[in-house]
Amino acid sequence: MKFKRFIFSLAMVLQLPVSAQDATNYLNLGVDNENAGNLDGALTNFNKAIEIKPDFAPAYYNRGVLEQAKGDLNDELADYNKAIEIKPDFFEAYRNRGTLKFSEGDSGGALIDLNKAIEIKPDDAIAYYNRGLAKSKNDSEGALADLAKALELEPNFPNASAAYYAMGNIRGMKGDSDGSLKDYNKAIDLNSASFQPNYYLAYYNRSIVRGKKGDLDGALIDVNKTIELKPNYAPAYNVRGLIKETKNDLNGALEDLNKAIELVPDNPEAQMNLSELKKKMN
Repeated sequence: MKFKRFIFSLAMVLQLPVSAQDATNYLNLGVDNENAGNLDGALTNFNKAIEIKPDFAPAYYNRGVLEQAKGDLNDELADYNKAIEIKPDFFEAYRNRGTLKFSEGDSGGALIDLNKAIEIKPDDAIAYYNRGLAKSKNDSEGALADLAKALELEPNFPNASAAYYAMGNIRGMKGDSDGSLKDYNKAIDLNSASFQPNYYLAYYNRSIVRGKKGDLDGALIDVNKTIELKPNYAPAYNVRGLIKETKNDLNGALEDLNKAIELVPDNPEAQMNLSELKKKMN
């Protein structure tokens, strides 16, 4: 996920810079380093900015973003904590810390931070999107409301396709096949515009919904696309095997179910489906 960074304009000065300006210069150098892929250089400059000005909240925040990119999640959390301690209304730090907490399984902590982020800045689509995901396990209606709000605020924000995908999943779990199908359609349409080749699950889940609604041809098209994008995704072969069996392509079904088991040998669902298919073929 992309996070906003604070970039400060650099002023030309004739005299030696004061401490605050020096810290800002190092911060900007660190941002430039990170944007260029020089993470070690970025870390050195963020550390220098903090050394010069220990109460410089944007330096802690940016170092936290860097640590997220490096996978140093404990240090990332510590830096967001420090940024918020110094600047209690630091919107981006609350939003990022909430996102980090959710990724680490702390949905309650994530909601507290994301609620605060939205309180500070109630028109940020990404904050609503992240809060919608955090709510999705225990509050499906609240999750749908937040995801819809994100799309209302910014219909084409970077996570718009993922928001529709999440909504499709939630509606599917609630038994709303029609709503789920519409959301998956929108997710795939938006994703096609930016084309992320790894977005196979939207096609896979839509194939499930189409199959349940009796649209076997549409389901087959979607599961074929899933396998095109993710050739080693065993569940797709299992589903395609079932579709082919229903369409009376028993040899094709046999091939797909065998492939599903080849990819994941400990696959009780595919093994059961294969056993039933063999009985039918005999």
